[in-house]
Amino acid sequence: MKNRPKERKAKLHYKSSERLCEYVKVPWLNLSGLWLQKAGFDIGDSISVSIEKQKLVIKVTSKAPPEKPYW
Repeated sequence: MKNRPKERKAKLHYKSSERLCEYVKVPWLNLSGLWLQKAGFDIGDSISVSIEKQKLVIKVTSKAPPEKPYW
């Protein structure tokens, strides 16, 4: 198995958001991939995002129950 980096690179995009009858651009970050699961994040988990200066810290606050097989 290859060693995977502990840091991922991404780019901030924007979404349009309506504010007081006008649209403004707001920063938008989309994270997805198996690396999230390998880091302990599963579909349905509740998370918290802590904000520090130029840093976001994402933590699992409660684990989702295991998914039942669909077959």
